[in-house]
Formats: sequence, C-alpha cells, structure tokens
Amino acid sequence: MDIYINEFDINLDGDDKANGHVKEEPNTNGHAKELKASSTNEPKMESTWKDAFAEYAQITEIHGLREIIEEQPFVLRRIFWMFLVVLAFGTFLYQLTYCIFLYLGYPVTVNIKINYNDTINFPAVTICNHNSFICSWDGKECERGDVIRHPTDYGICFSFNLIKRDKKAKETGIEGGLKLLLNIEQYEYMPGPSTAAGLKISLHQQDDVASVKDHGYAIYPGSHSLVAVMVKEARNLEKPYGECDDSIHLKHFETYSLQNCKTDCHVEKLMILAGFPYCTLQQDYECRQGLDLHIHPDEDHDQDPDEDHKIEGDDEDDNEDHEDEGHVIVGNNTEISNGSAAIEVKCPICAVPCTLVSYDSTITYSAMSNFDLGNYLHDEFLTEVRNNFVRARETSERVESEKVAANERFVSNLRLVYDHLSKAFSDIRRQIKHIKLEVNLLMNDALERAGFHLNWGLEKVSYIMKHDFGRGYEIREERYFNFVCSNFYLIREDSKRLFDTLLNATSEDVRGAAWTGYRNFLSGRHWLAQECREQLLSVNISYNTGDPLLKYKASIDRRYDMSWIAMSYLEDEHDRQFSYVDEIITGFIDLETSLGAFIQHGDGVLLNNSYDVKRLEDNSDTLIGACKDIFYNLFRLADRIIYNPMVLANQNKALFEDIVNTLGVRMEEFTYTLSAIEEIVDTIEEDNWPDVTAILSESEDYLANKTRFKTPIAMHINQPSVLLMVQSLETKFLDIQSRSIDLFDNWEFIENQFVKVWESMLDEITTKNFYKMVHDDFQEYLTTQDNEEEYLRIFADLLSVEIDAIRGTYPNYTIENKINADFHATNTTLKAQEIRENFTNFRTLLGALSVIDQFDWIFIERLEEYRDSLQEFLKSIEIETSFFK
Repeated sequence: MDIYINEFDINLDGDDKANGHVKEEPNTNGHAKELKASSTNEPKMESTWKDAFAEYAQITEIHGLREIIEEQPFVLRRIFWMFLVVLAFGTFLYQLTYCIFLYLGYPVTVNIKINYNDTINFPAVTICNHNSFICSWDGKECERGDVIRHPTDYGICFSFNLIKRDKKAKETGIEGGLKLLLNIEQYEYMPGPSTAAGLKISLHQQDDVASVKDHGYAIYPGSHSLVAVMVKEARNLEKPYGECDDSIHLKHFETYSLQNCKTDCHVEKLMILAGFPYCTLQQDYECRQGLDLHIHPDEDHDQDPDEDHKIEGDDEDDNEDHEDEGHVIVGNNTEISNGSAAIEVKCPICAVPCTLVSYDSTITYSAMSNFDLGNYLHDEFLTEVRNNFVRARETSERVESEKVAANERFVSNLRLVYDHLSKAFSDIRRQIKHIKLEVNLLMNDALERAGFHLNWGLEKVSYIMKHDFGRGYEIREERYFNFVCSNFYLIREDSKRLFDTLLNATSEDVRGAAWTGYRNFLSGRHWLAQECREQLLSVNISYNTGDPLLKYKASIDRRYDMSWIAMSYLEDEHDRQFSYVDEIITGFIDLETSLGAFIQHGDGVLLNNSYDVKRLEDNSDTLIGACKDIFYNLFRLADRIIYNPMVLANQNKALFEDIVNTLGVRMEEFTYTLSAIEEIVDTIEEDNWPDVTAILSESEDYLANKTRFKTPIAMHINQPSVLLMVQSLETKFLDIQSRSIDLFDNWEFIENQFVKVWESMLDEITTKNFYKMVHDDFQEYLTTQDNEEEYLRIFADLLSVEIDAIRGTYPNYTIENKINADFHATNTTLKAQEIRENFTNFRTLLGALSVIDQFDWIFIERLEEYRDSLQEFLKSIEIETSFFK
C-alpha cells in the first residue's frame, strides 16, 4: 500500500471586488450631488473634512453610511445603522484575516492508494539464532550469498536478501516466498538477555539496519510459522507543507532513514564506550540494558510509520537531568563518564524521511510433524547401540517372573472380554432383525387405523361443524343480519331532511309521493328486523338440539352424516349462547319499535303538517343504540359461539395429528437407531475385530513360543494404524452406548405414545356414534352374504378404493381393522394393557445390548493397559532422544 501526500494551491482571484477592494464609479442613478455656486459674485466657502465626509456619505454605495450621517429625529435608528455597519466591517476583516492565515499555513491533503502490483521488492529478512538452517526461495534452493551473517542490536544474526537485493515476490502464498527450516538446538542455549526459546525475525529494507530487539517477531520452537507481509509506503512532503528531510548526512550510512539515524548515533556512543570495562556473557544483558538506557531516553518503539517521527527533543522530560551509575544525560546531549574524563556526544534530531516503507506482518502457527522431525535428526551410528540394548531388554522379559506374570495376565484378561463381546455381536444382529419385524407390524396397524380415524372420524366432524352449522349461520348473516342495520346513522338524517321537505312542500301529491317511498323503505327494514329475530331463534334451536342449519353431503347416501354431529362441541358455550341471543333479540325488538315510531312520525307530518323534533331525536338514539348492540352481540355470537364447535373440532384434529406424527417421528428414530447399532456392530466385526484378533493371536503365540520376541508385538500394537483402530473402536462403543440410551428412552416414549394414540381413538366422544354405525354395518355384512355387495360399496367408499380391492373371500375380516369397526366393542383399558405387554416382551429381546454395555469399556481399558505396557517396553529399549528437540 502506497501513501502519497499531495499539496493543493490556493489561487486568489485578481478581481478587485473579490479581494475586498471597493471601486468607486460615477453615480448614474442621480444620487450624486453637484455643488455649484448660485452666483459668480458669491464668495467661495471653504469645505471642511466633515463636509467632505458628509458629502461622500450621501453619494457612496456603501450601505448604511448615509443613514448614519443623515440628520433625522430618530437617534436610535442611526445607532442601529451604525451597529450594522461596524458589524459588517468586522465580519469582513475576520474573513480576510482567516483567508490570509489559511493561505500562509500551506495546507495539504493526504492521498492513500492501495496498489496491487505484479511484483514487489522482497524485503530483507533477518533471523537471529546461533544455529544452522535450511533455506529456499520461490520454490528453489537459495544460492551462495543469499544469506549472510549480519550484526544487529540482538547480536550476530543471519540476513536474507540483504546484499544481492534481487529478490522480487511474483505471487502470494508459501511457494512464491521465502521458506526456512531452522534447528534452534536448545541444548546449546546459555543464560542471556532472553529466557525464551525460539527465533526473532525482522523485516526491513536493505538499506536499513534491522531493529530485531525492538521490532522483531518471536517464533516459538517446534512450530510451523506462516508470515504474511503487507508493504506500506508513506511519501511525506517537504517544507513548508510537511516536515520530511532527507538531507541529513549520516557518518556510517549512505541512505537516510529513522533507524539508520538512530543507529548512527548508537555507533558514535559505542565508539566512546569502547574504554568501558569488558562485559562477560553473564554481564552482557545488564551491560546492553545500561547502554540502551542512555541511547533511548525518549524513544517510542511502537510508533506508526504513517505518523510524524520525532526521536528526541520536544518533551519537557528531555531537558531534565538524569543520573544512573555515573552516567549523566542532559536533553539531547549525552555526557558519558567512567569516573575520570567526560566526553559529550551530541545526537541529531532524526527528522521524518520523505519516503518511509514499513512491513505489516501477520503470523500464524501450526505444529511441526514428528515424522519429519525424526527424519531430519536420524543418525545411523545409533543403530548398533540400539540393537544391543533391545536384545538385553527382550531377555529380561523372559527371565523376570513379575514381567512374565504381567504379560500372561494382560493377555488372558483380554481374551475373556473378547469372547463375551464376540458372542454379543452375533446375538445383537439376530435380536434387532426380530424387533424390527414385530415393531413394524404394530406401527403399520396403528398408523392405518389412525389415518382412517383422522380422515373419516375427526375430519368429518370438523367438516359437519363448519358446513352444516357454521356455513348455515353465515348464509343467514349474508341474507339478513348484515343488512338490517346497514347505514343506520343515515336514517336519522334522512328522516329529518324528508320531514322538513314535507313541511315545506305545497303540493299534496308531491308530499304523498315522497313519503310513500321512504315509508316503504322503513317498512322493509321493520320486516327485516322481524325476520332476523326468527332466523336467530332458528340458529339458537339448532345449536341446542343439534339439528343442522344446512345439510351438506359428507358420506355415501348421507348414511353417516348425522353421526358426525358433535353435541359436546355445540353445548360447550350454552350459557354464553343464551345470553348473547337474548341481547340480540332485545336489540331487534328495539329496532322494530324505533322503525315503527319513524313511520308514525312521517304519517303525522302528512296529517298535522308538523313533528316533534325532540321525539324524533330520542327515537333516532334508540335506533342507533339498538343497531350498535345488535352488531356487537352478533360479533360475539359468531366469534365465541357459532365458530367455536369448528374451532374445537380443528383443535382436536390437530392434537391427534400431533400425537400420531410424534409417534411416527419417534418410531423412525427408533428404527434408525436399531439400524445404526446393527451397522456399527457390522463395522466393528469387519474393520476392528480382525486387528484385535491378530494382536491377541500374536500375544498368545509369544507366550507359548519362547523364541518369539516382544518387540514386534509392541511395535505392532503401537503403530498409528492400531492406535487409530483403538480410537475408532472406542468411538464405536461410545456410539453404541449413546444409541442404546436413546433406544431405550425412545422405546419408553413410543410405548406411552402407542397407548396415547389408541386411547385417543377409542375414547373420542365425537366419533362414538359414527363407529357404532360402522360396527353395526359390519355386523350386518357378516350376517349373510346376500348383503355383501351393498356393504362392500359402503366400505369401499369409506376407504376410497374400488370394491374389488376389498372383496376377498367372504367374510373378509381384514375390513374390520381397516374401517375401525371393532372400536365400538374394544375396551380402552384392556387395549392399553395389551400394548404394554407387547413392549415389555420386545425389551427383553435387547439383552445383548446390556452385554455390550457391560464389557465394552472393560475391553477398552484392558486393551489400553496392554498397549500402555507395550509402549513402556518400547520406551525402555529406546535411547533418549529428547536432547534433539
């Protein structure tokens, strides 16, 4: 990313007006006054400066000046104009001053630009550690001279791309950059300035000194580190627009930079300090710390390269005197003394360079492969020593009685658990197949019966409640209730307006004709109110007796239609129903009365040519109040009474659907869990058990054959593949255990849900009549074969199939379960008991799972103990290699 600092110019317009100059022009509007002598003989009067200013104020175009000079009786007005003129002149002076100072301030603007270059100059990379390393650049091995020794503030380090400076990064990523393989050799570490292990790297320009100590990045050992670099370039402006200065000459560097400037001063001080006592390795850290104290009194190592850099000089603390073990620093001047002569070293103030390049780095880490590490550190001279040591250890395993007994104990214990699990694997597959078969039979029967109960029981109840009752009310609402009080507010206004018209009309024919039309309208509303009362009473009777308002066809020949009428739903809100109906009927009566009164008013106008206004208003209020009550109570009746049976039916249907769906979901989970356990067992026998069998056979052969060695068995069982096998086996046992818990939890839930489904179907009140009729029809079907065709037609309609699909051999008893014809004669308690007994029998079939649950972790523990003992044996025959790390 490049940072550019550009200047902008402030151009001042040459126009006099723009620069605040006022240009006087001849007055062309007749405002200028000419001073002429009235007679050549009159003597000339000398004009004073006051007269000249007064005359100028009268002809000038400066606003307000004439108002100040002109004599007038209003002094406050002159003062006000004087205030405005002074205020305007002051504002002008302020703006003029601001513009001048803005111009003289040389303002600048900063441009930030992100460049995506095809190639980027790769920085110098300095790595500090006293050990060798392997290096590659751009996917190829480095050439001679790419890496050199280089002194830094952290000691002698190695720098890449410092001398040749020919490395350019052409692509991002690992392959296009620098790759280092470093051996830090901790065993060679000594006490020093750092207590940590690892590396420090610094990215810098080739002409800059590496500041490893202050700006280096730490890399810990045994890791794979990825360093992503972003290049930032800041271009600062020179005076007067900025503070950058590249003209400072450094004694020891050709190129000026902040780091070089500081280092140049450091070198001067070090040259003076050469007479100091020699620092031992142990004293190196304290010696350097003391030196840094004198060199960096005010340095901020975390300064952003984009900010102005100022090394010394401005803070008040720089002017204070500090004492430290015989060394005195005063401001920018460093006085160094060793107890005798004192030498003063003056460091320049390091200015901001005009071009400043920095490298922002992001470091990520991953672990280094032990396999690769072993290859790097392999040495063949250890082979003979290792072989002799192994033979000695193998002999001790055969002659020491404790080791022999331990080996036999490990193998025999493993064999015992192995046999138990092998038998359990065989049993579990057989048991799962049997349970799947039995459970599927129960589930299919329950789902088939629940589907018929839902579609021809609960669904038909909801259908009848919605259409025969809800829709019956809606038709009366659409024909009567919605119109009886429509526009009831207008009746008062229309009546009053008509009565006034009748009073003012002179023709009897016109008056009669006008009143006859409106009287017919009121009479129609009066009849409609009476009819609404009758229709509401029919609705009330229907919801009391269960006699439907309409009769929609819901079954073949309407055979079962009346059996789906749910009186329990109709009677659910009887108390409210009676209250709402009484209030609505009262409203209809009040409406009839008020409409009759309007008709009497109109008749009286024709006869008496007058009407009582107050009486008309009272009657209007009665009509409006009656209509409001009617609408409100009709709304309550529809919301809480009329549609309540349909709502209850839908809720009951939804509740049953939820019970059935939940049973289906849990049964799918149960079946899936059974299949998963079966699959895991198969996988164990196919993938894991052969390895376990081989290890057990090798171990038993080792115990029986004295010529066999333990090392191959130990190496076999400690191979990564065997470790993965054990981990896989442990995971599978955990999986079986977890799924077994889910299986038994689901099993208990499914048992209860099965009972709940059957209880919901058998105890459903709204379908009792329907199932009794179905039961009776099926019994009639069984009575004689002469009735077969008639009842097969009925049953086929219920099942939505063709007759031939259910014909079979007479009598076909499978039809009974399909249409739930046995529900009427089935005892709910006995059915629930039958279901629970079946599920108890199924549970005993899963006994093999308890065997696996009992021995799986015992087997893993014994296998792990055996593997750990063999691993300890391998460690005992290995020469310690920890010093390589």
